[in-house]
Amino acid sequence: MLIAYFDESGLSERDDFFSVAAMVGSVEDWEVVDEKFRAALSKHGAPYLHMREFAHRIEGFKRWDEPRRKALMRDCLDALHSRPIAPVATAMDSMSERWQDKQGRDVKIGPLFRCFAETLSGFKLVAEKRTDAGVIRSVYSQQDEFKHILKHVHQTSRQNPPVNTRMEPLEFADMRHVPGLQLADLLAYELRHFYHRRRKAADATPRIPLQELHMQYVQYYHSRISLLK
Repeated sequence: MLIAYFDESGLSERDDFFSVAAMVGSVEDWEVVDEKFRAALSKHGAPYLHMREFAHRIEGFKRWDEPRRKALMRDCLDALHSRPIAPVATAMDSMSERWQDKQGRDVKIGPLFRCFAETLSGFKLVAEKRTDAGVIRSVYSQQDEFKHILKHVHQTSRQNPPVNTRMEPLEFADMRHVPGLQLADLLAYELRHFYHRRRKAADATPRIPLQELHMQYVQYYHSRISLLK
């Protein structure tokens, strides 16, 4: 069985880019990562890893100094690197497409719809290359306002599942209790922030967490190639 955890970078009128990310792995791999990730949180006294709170030093990260923040991020990324979890993500200019609600107000549903659909497509490509896929679970960070849209996109995707697999209906869970959702939140946040910085400075480089997430992507595909030899 594969489990894909999804989260988005947040739907804010202030954000010029939007991202949806997924972290994909087998049940066995997630058991290892979950244990190491929870140990990292406990070691540093963190309730969970939520990037909006972490980046702005609010809620559970209020008054955290930089060495403590870096140490937590280091250990959380090491937990991810411990197993071949595949990162998949999509980002787009959130100002390029706006939809209106029933009252005629602009809402950023378009980027959510498109990014989730594209990330689902990437997730299915990962599943198609794995002989151990079997049943596939998709878990999205708890989302009440746009839950119906996400379920519609996922249900449409289920009509054409990867070969030799069965996609279960979309589930929702509180990201504060699920390491896979917290890692998806990390990827979505860092990818959105990277494109935001690139808009301001064309030579802007990815921050260390995004560099390491890219390294995780490379390591995952190297591990799959080794298994196929």
